[in-house]
Amino acid sequence: MESSNELQHCGPFCFSLFAPSDLIVSNCLWFNAHLGIGLYLYSRQHMKNTSSYRRIMYSVFGAVMFNFGSVLFWATTKALLLKNEMIRSLFGLGSGLALLYIGREYLDFIDGQTQDLKELD
Repeated sequence: MESSNELQHCGPFCFSLFAPSDLIVSNCLWFNAHLGIGLYLYSRQHMKNTSSYRRIMYSVFGAVMFNFGSVLFWATTKALLLKNEMIRSLFGLGSGLALLYIGREYLDFIDGQTQDLKELD
């Protein structure tokens, strides 16, 4: 249990919404993140012509790489940012949105390339 002295120096963003169940909540969020990205990849146009086994394998790989890559990016950039919770929070939200946008653009590009190849045949 943290003492009141520790909480005073913690800052405005240092609190727990789910105090006794933090680990359960974080694991559920991880699971949902992997499941959401994995299902999104699985349903993309460029994956339609491959076997179910490969679609699952590529989707799981893509979800894990995207999610853990994002966390690794945030962990390494944390050392470069100022020790200001507001700046770090805004950076996290902004970069998260940017990563999702770039990922979607990339997948749209790949789907377009797949569509162009089908039209040539």
